[in-house]
Amino acid sequence: MTGRSKWIIAFIDDASRLITYYGIFDRATTENTIKVLRKGFIEYGTPDEILTDLEQFIAEIVLDYSRRWFFEE
Repeated sequence: MTGRSKWIIAFIDDASRLITYYGIFDRATTENTIKVLRKGFIEYGTPDEILTDLEQFIAEIVLDYSRRWFFEE
């Protein structure tokens, strides 16, 4: 092990508790968040809304991305 921290970015369906998609990254960035969102949307479709536990991921780029996929922020 290199001793370097990793970040897990995951999206969980609130009703079923199913992890719809996740990724392991060196950094928790907006770009990595969108990568995981995109793959989850392809696999399971777009959600009606996204709830987050950390406000830091509500960056303008994520809001723009959500508007293009037609769901609520």
